[in-house]
Amino acid sequence: MEPQLKELAQLGTELQTGLQDLKSAQEKLKTDTSAAVKAQIDKLAEDVADKLAAIQAKNADIEAAMQRVAGDAGSTREKAEEAANRVLREAYGEYLRKGGTTQGMDPEKVKSLATDNLASGGYLITAQMLGVVQTRIFETSPMRQVANVIKTTSKSVEIVLDDDEAGAVWLGEGDSISETGTPTLGRLEIVAKKMAAYPKVTNEMLADSSIDIEAWLTRKLSDKFGRTENTAFINGNGVSQPRGILTYPAWSVAGAYERGKIEQIANGSTSAPTEQGLISLMGSLKEGYQARASLLMKRATFIEYLKLSGTNIFRFFNLQPQTGPQGSVLGPTLTLLEKPVYLADDMPIIASNSLSVAYGDFGAGYTIVDRTAISVLRDPYTLPGFAKFYAEKRTGGEVVNFEAIKLLKMA
Repeated sequence: MEPQLKELAQLGTELQTGLQDLKSAQEKLKTDTSAAVKAQIDKLAEDVADKLAAIQAKNADIEAAMQRVAGDAGSTREKAEEAANRVLREAYGEYLRKGGTTQGMDPEKVKSLATDNLASGGYLITAQMLGVVQTRIFETSPMRQVANVIKTTSKSVEIVLDDDEAGAVWLGEGDSISETGTPTLGRLEIVAKKMAAYPKVTNEMLADSSIDIEAWLTRKLSDKFGRTENTAFINGNGVSQPRGILTYPAWSVAGAYERGKIEQIANGSTSAPTEQGLISLMGSLKEGYQARASLLMKRATFIEYLKLSGTNIFRFFNLQPQTGPQGSVLGPTLTLLEKPVYLADDMPIIASNSLSVAYGDFGAGYTIVDRTAISVLRDPYTLPGFAKFYAEKRTGGEVVNFEAIKLLKMA
C-alpha cells in the first residue's frame, strides 16, 4: 500500500503543477489571443484531465485492494521453476565467478558456454521472468463512490417514497373548511440482478504457466464485473440489469416534480458546453441537496469546460486540489463552481440532445443494492482437459429520489 500512496502523492504534485500552468495560460489569453496560446490551453486542459483520471483510477485501485480478501500472492510453481533454472545456470554462474575465464572449469561445463547455439548450451541462458503482467487500463464510472450502497440478504429491497404533500388552506373567522388533500405514498423495489461469466482454461495452462493463472483470471473477472455494473448504473435498462440514471424520462414541465422522471436542463448549445448551461443545471437543484452535490461527466466533456475562456472564467473554477496524508490526493481534485467533478467514462460525449452532464446528490438520489459479492467456482469436471471458472455477482440499482439528480441536455 505504501508504494501506491507515494505514486498517488506524485500524481497530486504533477496535477498541481498542471493546474498552475493552465491558470497562467488562461491569464495570458486575456492579452494574447493568438492560436498558439489557445493551442497551449487545449494541451494543458487535456493533461490536467488525464492526471485527474489517473488519480481517480489509483484511488479506486487502493479502495479495491483494501476491500479485497487476497489469497497468498506467492506461487509455489514459480519457486520450483526457479530452483530448476538455478541448476541449469550453474555452468554460466561458475564462468562468471571465475572472472570470465574457463580455466579450471569442468570440460563438460565449458562445452555449454556456446550461448549463441542452443544445442551447445544456449538453453542454459534463460530470460528472467519478472512476474509482472502489463495490463491495459479500461476507464469506468465511479458510481460506487458517489451513490448510496447497501447490502442485503434478500432478493430485493423495498423503499417507501414519501414524495407527496398534504393540502392546506387559509380560513377567515367563522369560515367552514372543506376536505383538503391527503398525501400519498409510493413504493419502489430494487431487485438484485445477476451477472455472470464462464471462461475456461486448459489444464496445461494452469499447470505450466509462469504466473498464477487462476489468480490472474479472478482479478480480470473482478475488474470486468466492476466496469460492467458501473455502465449499468449509468445506462442500464433495468430489465435484467440495474437501471441507469440516463434512462428515466424528463419532467413534462420545468421545475414540476414527477415521480419516475428526472428533470433535464437545456445547455443552450448542441455542440459545446456553456457556462450559462452549467449554472442553470446546478441552480435547478434544491438547496437541501447542494451540500453533497457533485458532477458526473466524460473526460472529453471536462476538457471542453477547462478550455472555456473569458473575462469571468476565473470565478468558474476552483483550482485547488484536496490533499491528504503524505501529500496524497483525496477523491476528485478539481471543481466547477466549487462542486467536485467525477470523470465517468460511460457518460455520453457532447452531441445534439445528449445528456452529457449529471449533477446532484447521488448518495440521496441513487441506491445500489449488493446481494452477493463476486464468487468464483472452479469446475474441472464438465469439460475434460479444461478447468472452467464460473463467476457470479448479484447487484441492483435504481434512482430513489427523483429531485436529487439533474441532467444537462445538449439542446
